[in-house]
Amino acid sequence: MKSRRKKRDVATLGDVLGEVKGFSPPAGFEGPPLSRAEWERAVGTRIAERSAPWRLEKGVLFVRVTHSVWASELALLSTDICRSLQLYGVAVEGLRFSVGRVEVEPRAEPRHARQPRRAPLPNEVTRGLATITDAPLRDAMARAAAVYLGDDAALPAAPRAPGGRGTEKRK
Repeated sequence: MKSRRKKRDVATLGDVLGEVKGFSPPAGFEGPPLSRAEWERAVGTRIAERSAPWRLEKGVLFVRVTHSVWASELALLSTDICRSLQLYGVAVEGLRFSVGRVEVEPRAEPRHARQPRRAPLPNEVTRGLATITDAPLRDAMARAAAVYLGDDAALPAAPRAPGGRGTEKRK
């Protein structure tokens, strides 16, 4: 027995059509050209949370966005987005944007800012900090130095072997 909906409940068209016996999508209907995960990998989380691909037609990918500002912003990035999508095997030559509802899957865990990793300070840095008489400034400098040294991306690259690329002196 089918459950009855209250008059105020709103159902999606897909739910209503799914209840109709013998209904099937038209021949050739494929749905979105990319899964949400593929779209997110190609454009990044921030863009994927505010947009969704919904149709690919003659090399043009139609993308729904949550706001006209996002349509304008993504139009400026369309060359880079197309290039990224092509790397994932999507034969796209251009993008068209329309404002509409974008279904966003809730995240399993909340997004938190990455806590910076702190490294122990070398003796020479500790000695240099000891010469600072202003305690709050000294503490702030010590925290900043520990975070900087703990961030692998902030450290200079290891020296290269002699004759390797990048060892030439610049004029």
